[in-house]
Amino acid sequence: MGRSLFAVIAGYLTVIFFNSFVRFIISVYSKANVSLSGVADLPSALLMYLFTAAGFLFGLIGGLITCSIVNDDAKIEILALIILIVTAGLFAYHFTGNAEPLWYLISAPLLKMGGIFTAYYLKLEQDEIN
Repeated sequence: MGRSLFAVIAGYLTVIFFNSFVRFIISVYSKANVSLSGVADLPSALLMYLFTAAGFLFGLIGGLITCSIVNDDAKIEILALIILIVTAGLFAYHFTGNAEPLWYLISAPLLKMGGIFTAYYLKLEQDEIN
């Protein structure tokens, strides 16, 4: 139980860390004030699309961290991580819904969930080979 909880927390914190780190890099290089959520304040449309697409990688890395901490089948932990991503997406929609584009509010959680699912299936494939 403790290992599973730690795995979910570590996976979610990994997603948050990479998300925040990329936002920090964008704010340093563009010399703009970038908020901790959303894409409306990014300096260009290209950065908006690239940052949203990077959510897939954030989810992939978070899912791999979760799967690697859990030695057994990580179904429950992956489901819990996806529930956290959906919950964060709903909070983002509720609190920034008027300021952010709707495509971002829909696609960002979906891409992160896609990355998490991909990580889980990669872990399943690795377990079948071994």
